[in-house]
Amino acid sequence: MVQLQHGFAEYSERFVDQYSRLVPRLLESGIEVWAMDLLGHGRSPGRRGVVDVRRAVEDHVTVRRDMLARSLPLLAIGHSLGGLVTAGSITADETGVSGTVLLAPALPPHLPTPARALLGLATRLLPAAPAPLPAAPSAELTRRPDVVRQAQQDALMAHVRLPLLVATSSLDVAAAVWSGASRWQAPCLIAHGTADTSTDPRASPRLAGLLTAPGSSYLPVQGGRHELLHDDDAEMVFGHVRAFVGRHLGLGPSRMRRL
Repeated sequence: MVQLQHGFAEYSERFVDQYSRLVPRLLESGIEVWAMDLLGHGRSPGRRGVVDVRRAVEDHVTVRRDMLARSLPLLAIGHSLGGLVTAGSITADETGVSGTVLLAPALPPHLPTPARALLGLATRLLPAAPAPLPAAPSAELTRRPDVVRQAQQDALMAHVRLPLLVATSSLDVAAAVWSGASRWQAPCLIAHGTADTSTDPRASPRLAGLLTAPGSSYLPVQGGRHELLHDDDAEMVFGHVRAFVGRHLGLGPSRMRRL
């Protein structure tokens, strides 16, 4: 099984006909895929784009516990904000996880206490207000203009700036990840494009440097943008994901060929 988590402003179904058709290719190889739309995203209820990432981590752990009742090998994949949710979930409870893939994960650094307190106060007053952060243009998410146009016209996308609640709760989850990643027992593959303007590509090698589980690795994608699985190097990145998934879910050669 694979537990798949989408990123900010998008939704799980994008991984069906976009993102290198990740979901169909997993299904075709006999891998069961579970994916949830974050609150405020896709087909989930809530104000568009507004989600408490701490709550998302709790929901992610709950979904995985339901998956583990199937008694099958399980691997977690998260993209962007979904990478942070996945990392936070693994930090909170790694039970039953055979491996983790983080694609362009959002990994904000520690914020000084006074600034964090001020941000927290603003969030309590106006949780849906835009965070005081530069917004990456949608045209920079990928080098493929067709994918950019499709996202801009997609009614299920949340076309909003990053809300304060997402920003502040991301800081809390990231703090737990930075302090707990060295204790992860399952291997992790982290991939990040060096030209990503949505999440910090410098944070991924720092996180990779904390990992001690054998088989963990960091894949820098030179010139890669944020949405790696439908950027110019999508098939190369998918090849690394496929090899990692096959290795850590114990897929035989015939199922690897289908994947």
